[in-house]
Amino acid sequence: MEVYANALLKDNKIMFWWMGDECKSEYDFYKDFYYAGLSMTDELATGLYRLVSEKIAETTNDGFGVKEEKLAENWYRQFEIHKDSKGRKPY
Repeated sequence: MEVYANALLKDNKIMFWWMGDECKSEYDFYKDFYYAGLSMTDELATGLYRLVSEKIAETTNDGFGVKEEKLAENWYRQFEIHKDSKGRKPY
């Protein structure tokens, strides 16, 4: 299983983030952003937001653990947290 770190950025700062095993396009995350109170269609259409994603690990089991979470946390540190960020902080 591939593990991805994903972030929705505004002003190059994290508004919302997600770590998971699917990342083909921003459409894979519409549901997750919707639950966080964000409309991806509106947010991305404004041009003020952008979605970034990176494969951070591969696991041989059905989930990810502490090692993968630490890799994701380190990846997220390249971005500041936006003052209007939604949800729990990634680091």
